[in-house]
Amino acid sequence: MMFVRPVGLPGEPTHAGIANLIGLFVKQNQRENRCSIASAFDAEHLPPVSICTYAFFLFGAFQCSSATALYTLIYLERAARAHTRTHITPYTIHRLFLSAFFVACKYIEDQHENIKDVAHVSGVRAEDLKFLEFSFLQITSFQLYVSQEVFDEHAQLALTLG
Repeated sequence: MMFVRPVGLPGEPTHAGIANLIGLFVKQNQRENRCSIASAFDAEHLPPVSICTYAFFLFGAFQCSSATALYTLIYLERAARAHTRTHITPYTIHRLFLSAFFVACKYIEDQHENIKDVAHVSGVRAEDLKFLEFSFLQITSFQLYVSQEVFDEHAQLALTLG
């Protein structure tokens, strides 16, 4: 796993710290091989970059807030716990992350990114991103609220990683 160099203001989790935390979460929860049950999140080929690099890239490309980045991680954790048919594998994690990121952007940011822009930058078609977003919302039972306690716990963990 590649760790990215932290940047940002002291006291606030950086995109690098959150990306590193996502990388650790994936390392702890990832299955090594494809599962026999295919899902909307399965990619045909292994992505060429690590999830940590991909997360850091998208956070920066869309200049999202630390809150949006943390919500992305929390949503990923919820999806991993809540849904037994969708597993975190090298073939699913990038699309799961992208879905969580897009949902978090729409939930947190006042002016969220256009689906066509996110699709273009992330390397998927807009129609696919729309389907991934809906599939992700179904996995998480449309539960998007995050308590202050859960948010603060994740922010503290991210601070320790960068």
